[in-house]
Amino acid sequence: MKNRIALILSCILLMAFMPVQAEETSLTGVWYADLDGIPIAMNLNEDGGYSLQFPGEEPVDGTWEEQEGGFICLDGEEPPEVLILGDKLKWADSMVFFGREQDSNYYQPAEVNGELPGELYAGYWQCAFVDVGGTAVPAMTMHDRTDLYIEGNSVILGGPAFRDVLVRMTFENGGLNGENEGAAVKLEMQADAFLRMTVTGEDGSVETRYLLPGYSEFLATEE
Repeated sequence: MKNRIALILSCILLMAFMPVQAEETSLTGVWYADLDGIPIAMNLNEDGGYSLQFPGEEPVDGTWEEQEGGFICLDGEEPPEVLILGDKLKWADSMVFFGREQDSNYYQPAEVNGELPGELYAGYWQCAFVDVGGTAVPAMTMHDRTDLYIEGNSVILGGPAFRDVLVRMTFENGGLNGENEGAAVKLEMQADAFLRMTVTGEDGSVETRYLLPGYSEFLATEE
């Protein structure tokens, strides 16, 4: 019995002092970063190609290669542009860090709630986010200072983009609809209490903004 116990203890001690092989972390896949409030994504492919995506822009493509010393070289440029820091990547000579998960603070617009009455649209609204290529980017980052004042079917479109113009609108199809300088303007309330403003130009171009009431705490923190 004593011999058996001694054998078991010897096996446990032997396993405790065996070297543990570090788990190799793959660099391939998508990495996310924040560039002054603008979300960017970098995809490192297994075939040595990469794609860098900025909102509203065509992807920037090239080649990447892992180098000794914990670096990633992009497009053969020296010195390497990306530093490997465990589960993070750091763009050299900057404070831009890439991680595996997209920041949960990024705003994801909710669906339009077309059943809300027009009375809820009344009041002063300020732009909080601007749609850039399908991504909601903080209005402050885009230097967008659009604001609205709504009273009944009368809407004042304010800010540098509209210059305080008064537009008479009609409430139909679950939102306020009007026209300004040939462009169709539609205001719709979302399920998350944001006011969605869609401006469709005569050339088919579409601009989308997401506004909050002027007293919103979020707007105060963005100033």
